[in-house]
Amino acid sequence: MEDFIPPSAVCEATFIGDGLIGYSWIVTGDATKTPNGNRVTIDFNGNEKPSTGYPVEVTVRCSARYTEEPGVEKTIFSNLVTVKWEAPQITIDIIGDEEVLRDSTHIYYPEHHGNLNSIGATYIWTWEDNGLTHTSTGDTYPLNFSNTSTDAIILNCKANVSGVEVNANPKIINVLDQSYLLTVKRKDYSGTYIPDIQKMIHTNPYITDDRCVFIHFNVDDDDGSAEEDDKGNCGWDYLQKVFENDSIDDDLCELEISISKADGAESLQGEKIRIEVPDCLRVWKNQSRQEESDLLLGGDDKIGEWTLNSNGSNSEILGHPIYVEGIAYDAEGEITITVKNIQKKIKYATCSVGDSKTQPTKTERRKYRINVKILLIANGVL
Repeated sequence: MEDFIPPSAVCEATFIGDGLIGYSWIVTGDATKTPNGNRVTIDFNGNEKPSTGYPVEVTVRCSARYTEEPGVEKTIFSNLVTVKWEAPQITIDIIGDEEVLRDSTHIYYPEHHGNLNSIGATYIWTWEDNGLTHTSTGDTYPLNFSNTSTDAIILNCKANVSGVEVNANPKIINVLDQSYLLTVKRKDYSGTYIPDIQKMIHTNPYITDDRCVFIHFNVDDDDGSAEEDDKGNCGWDYLQKVFENDSIDDDLCELEISISKADGAESLQGEKIRIEVPDCLRVWKNQSRQEESDLLLGGDDKIGEWTLNSNGSNSEILGHPIYVEGIAYDAEGEITITVKNIQKKIKYATCSVGDSKTQPTKTERRKYRINVKILLIANGVL
């Protein structure tokens, strides 16, 4: 990325009045200046690496010498201008399972972050096994692990994006010799709410390791069910089960659980998957919360069991997103998932700017909008 050819910029000054003698230019920063009268051309040197994600910038100021009266020269300065090069930025993550069973096939694909258009990008995939390098090309890579002789491989991907070559962050894949595999994928709390589809689109990759995922303490009122404030009900979502309209709860985070069975392993028909949630969390089938049956776990029922079919699946709980909700302020807890002799504990922590006693009600927020407009503009809230 640091070899990407930097651009140029031109600044121009105008002296208004009589007696002009000439211009001088001061350019501070990593750039070369070429002055030409009232114009200066700035060539960014590109010593700053665009891949860091920070724009390269210089400051520019012009001075003009002029004759105020015969024999009396003076200098006047322009305002200081900042000129930025929004350098090309890109990083790439390889998305796909980090634990696999031997003899299975899993699909891996690149995910881009940055400001370069990925349309038409090309990819070269490589990984090594006992000194032998395997290579493939394509937008995705269906990787078969039947011939791997090691317990872990490192998958690499080199991309050419808009004429810039960049290496993806390598992905370590553990190849397991066991009968069953329990996979848990989580998305952290970031994304964009899309009004047209009434859904929160999470933008960060799945987190599959033991890191703690932060989610909101669900103390807002997404369905607008609050009564008048003097009645003591602020419509807090964490106290509700069923929404009063067709609203979507945008404070829930996706969780996806799946079970894989190796070839030749015993059938999972009739086995149970057991899930236990802590006091600070609930788990939902969906984000709409239209019926009490949409709540899978939490509140009074903190432990649930579901029966598996022969393929190790259950349509209610496995193979598709379910949704985790934070229902306590500043709390931590683990969701425990168990099937046969395999168990995973995944960590969550709730976060918010305050608890239910310090959160402003909708009436208070309306007053803030009317009476404290300067505060709202300065802080970008509400």
